[in-house]
Amino acid sequence: MANIDSIKDALCDVRKAHRIIYAYQKRMMGIVRFIGKKLDFPVCEGYKWFSNGASKRISSGTWAWDYIYSYLLEYYLGEKKSPDGIMDYALSVIQYSDTGFFDSLHSTRTNINSFSTEEESASKLLFLIEVKPQTSPWWWDTKAIINSKEYASSNHTFSIRHEGDSIIGLYSVPIELFMDEDSAISVLTDFCSFCHDNNIANLLIH
Repeated sequence: MANIDSIKDALCDVRKAHRIIYAYQKRMMGIVRFIGKKLDFPVCEGYKWFSNGASKRISSGTWAWDYIYSYLLEYYLGEKKSPDGIMDYALSVIQYSDTGFFDSLHSTRTNINSFSTEEESASKLLFLIEVKPQTSPWWWDTKAIINSKEYASSNHTFSIRHEGDSIIGLYSVPIELFMDEDSAISVLTDFCSFCHDNNIANLLIH
C-alpha cells in the first residue's frame, strides 16, 4: 500500500503541475498579445520549436517533449513597413520557459537530468527583430536563432548580427519583469531604445 500511496501522491503533483502550466501559459499568451498591441504589430501566430509536433502514431522516435508545447514557443507578430516605405521589419517573441537545456554544454533533450538545475536556469523572452530593404529578401531563419545556445542561454542579454542586407536584433528579457503593465511598458521602452540606438527600427509604443 505504501507504494500505491506514493504513486497517488506523485499523480496528484502531476495534476497540480498541469493546472499551474495552464495558468502560466494563459498568462504568457496575455503578455504576448499585450506586446503586439503596444508595438502595433498585426498578427500573433504560435510555433512550437523544442521538439516535433504531436503525432497520432507514437513510435520509438517519439519524445515526451512532442506532447509538451510550452517549453519553447515562438510568437510571430508579423511584418511592418517603415514610415518612408523603404524598409520592412518583422518581429517574433520567443518564450523560453526554461533555459536549462541551453545553459548546459553537455545536455541532451531526452535526458532532463543533463539540464542545468532549475535554480541555475531562467525563464525569459527573446525579442527577435529583422529589418531589411523592401527590395531585398527576408533572411528570417528562426530555427538558427532559437536553437543557438548562445542566444537561448540565460546569460544572453542583447546582440546584433548582419545577414546579407538584413540586420537582426536579439533582445532578452526575464519573464518576471512582466509582472504588471507598468513593468511591461518599461521593458518595451527599453527594447524600443535598443532598436533605435542600433538603427534597427523606430518602434513606438501605442
